[in-house]
Amino acid sequence: MPDKQYTTECTLTITKLSSGWSADVEYLTGDRLVSSGNRTLAMALWDIISRCMAYPDNPRLVAITIKGNPMTPQEAYRIIEKDLRESSLAYALPGYRKFLQIEGA
Repeated sequence: MPDKQYTTECTLTITKLSSGWSADVEYLTGDRLVSSGNRTLAMALWDIISRCMAYPDNPRLVAITIKGNPMTPQEAYRIIEKDLRESSLAYALPGYRKFLQIEGA
């Protein structure tokens, strides 16, 4: 019998603190990931989303909130792409596009 494919839904919340951008992911399982003290919004996004992509059980992002307002996956990807496009981490962009379910992934 093939292994069962699990999917864990997660919600991403980003806030601006005096110490930088803080990103918090909460999974329906009750698990949490936190990334704090990020200098830029882009860094907060790609750091926490890369952790989500590595989470077991094939996680799926269901919502992004930034400073109390909803953010679309397309907006998040644009910010990540702009930051990583010319960097040594540009190779990871297709993975972000796929995780955020952006067309052309």
